[in-house]
Amino acid sequence: MKKLNLNENFICRIWENRDYYSDLKTTSGDEVVLLDFGQRNKDAGPDYFDSKILIGGKVKTGMIEIHQTSSDWSSHKHQTDRKYDDVILNVSLWDSGLNTELKNSSGEVIPEVILSRFLVSSINEIWREIIENPSQNFKLPCFPDIATVNTITKRDWIAELSKKRLNKKMKRMSKALDEMSGKSEKAKWERVLFEFVCESLGYSKNKNQMIKLARMVDTGKFKLRNPIEYEALLFGLSGMLKQNPEDYYAKQLTKIYNNYEIEKEMNYSEWNFFRLRPSNFPVLRIAYASVLIYEMCSNDFFKNIISIFDSSNQIRKDVLSLFNNIQTQEYWKSHYNFGKKKSKRSELIGKQRVDDILTNVLIPFVYLYSITFGKNRLGENCLKLYFESKVKTSNEITRAMELQTGFKMESLADEQGLIELHNEYCIEGKCPHCDIGKELAPEIVAEPLTIIMY
Repeated sequence: MKKLNLNENFICRIWENRDYYSDLKTTSGDEVVLLDFGQRNKDAGPDYFDSKILIGGKVKTGMIEIHQTSSDWSSHKHQTDRKYDDVILNVSLWDSGLNTELKNSSGEVIPEVILSRFLVSSINEIWREIIENPSQNFKLPCFPDIATVNTITKRDWIAELSKKRLNKKMKRMSKALDEMSGKSEKAKWERVLFEFVCESLGYSKNKNQMIKLARMVDTGKFKLRNPIEYEALLFGLSGMLKQNPEDYYAKQLTKIYNNYEIEKEMNYSEWNFFRLRPSNFPVLRIAYASVLIYEMCSNDFFKNIISIFDSSNQIRKDVLSLFNNIQTQEYWKSHYNFGKKKSKRSELIGKQRVDDILTNVLIPFVYLYSITFGKNRLGENCLKLYFESKVKTSNEITRAMELQTGFKMESLADEQGLIELHNEYCIEGKCPHCDIGKELAPEIVAEPLTIIMY
């Protein structure tokens, strides 16, 4: 497990959400049951007081200390500080590997939990979920002083960041095109479009898995004739078919899939179901991806996208219609997994997901296409949609950023600019490189934000 450099405030966010871990045990093997987190200490001393735990079958009350690594106890000199004598549990995210007991100033051993050993999902996935869902304590390093910054400065900077974000997406797509070999020009563009739509379908928790699956699909190797054959191929490659082999539909797909000669498959364990609603399960994303690639191979989906951007007066509406008109197998309208029925019938893709695909995939993709082939009107339509189309939804990040920056987003570009500001400057502590930060006194932005606001 990669040891991300996360500070104690971030580790507290993990500790305060029991969904992130299970079956806690101390380094000596005693079972730990958290009865009461207690209260967060904002002053000097241990991180929580009035905490209550059941450890080794015995109830203990007192303080809990949070650390990045187990060696921090001694490096912070808690063993000589009487303020830490009432600590009943030390929680470290990482094991320092020193295998030494932690003791207080009285020489008593402090039980310790290495939290990373008991996480139910990878630390990278948890990190992504937390930064995409800021806590109520979310605070920009320049808040509330940012209110004094000129509105024009904010708008110009966010517009610049929106262009930067668009260009970053285009560079990723351009690189993916360059890496394609042995394919016609049209096939390259279709494959890149499919891969990036799949990535978007995977949301944050399964985007890497979805793009990996998309890159494994070689439709030219097999004579696929109808949507169910594409579905059998994708589900077989994903490793999903082996999880419920007795389901009648899984059996049907497996029978088809067994006719293909496959060298490598994904493992089911690669897919993340952690803290996902059934409607967002990767199974449904794969089902949709299978009919999407069928449409690309059989019904000129790629050509239809370019045509909409080139000549439609209602691009957003027509893109939504194009995606919604893709017909998935009837089975998935009533199931969210193999052998698992939905409470009510529903389609596999909603309006918000199509809007996300439009913003994050189609606009940069079509704009890159327009530049590559010198189609000026196509490019102008992309930029007009990006900078003039009204943003219709918001998320935790943009809501928090709007509130604290005092900047109201009006377009898709504004939304992307705020996200870029949050991800690349606020979170990274790059205040001195931010046009907003530069207008404020140095002492206001001197302390990097990193993950501390979470």
